[in-house]
Amino acid sequence: MDIGVPYRDMGKVDITELAEFVANLPPEAWQKNTFRQEVLASKFHSTTRAITLRHEWHHFAEPWKVRDLTDLVARWCKETGRNPDEVMPKIVAETDVGPVYEFPQYQDFAAVLEPVIDQIMKLIGTTITGVITRLALVEMQPGRKIEPHIDGQRMAAIAHRFHLPILNTRGVVYKVNGKKFDMKLGHLYDFNNSVTHSVKHEGKLPRVNLFFDYYPMKKAVYRNPLAV
Repeated sequence: MDIGVPYRDMGKVDITELAEFVANLPPEAWQKNTFRQEVLASKFHSTTRAITLRHEWHHFAEPWKVRDLTDLVARWCKETGRNPDEVMPKIVAETDVGPVYEFPQYQDFAAVLEPVIDQIMKLIGTTITGVITRLALVEMQPGRKIEPHIDGQRMAAIAHRFHLPILNTRGVVYKVNGKKFDMKLGHLYDFNNSVTHSVKHEGKLPRVNLFFDYYPMKKAVYRNPLAV
């Protein structure tokens, strides 16, 4: 979303419990659902891996051309021999753009994540009804980079893109519309993804950000408390 500036530091969030939980995740937690990096991620984001908790869907979106996200997940499970019961998402909110799906792995994080979301909503301070359309923990290994690009999906033009650094920001350099900046641990950033941006990790430890999109809208149907 074009916010008029490269980014805004929205303030500090208490990430203590969430950061400790993420730091102690077993390796298999990052491999439990690789749907995002194997199917959804663009070539620019293929250098990261993610624990995807929520994702919006546009019916018959390119290049997949399927009506529902569940159809695409079912196809992926069949092709990779996965058990669909372990990764199949469900609709938790409806927007005027399309439904929002939540993945089963969300329940593993709910206890430490929902207090953080509550703080974030207070920092955003919007009086407009809205919905979190994407939610993921995104890891970037040292030495990796995301090449300059502009996010082109439909929701990118109308939803706020937020990043909340959870682990190891040292050595991670962001560049947005020609301006370099460092993200501070525990600070919430409203990030302008409608202009050219890139990331380069020159540090020594994996970086993890909480990544989410917030779509402000006057009317929405909610099926989950996290939607508001």
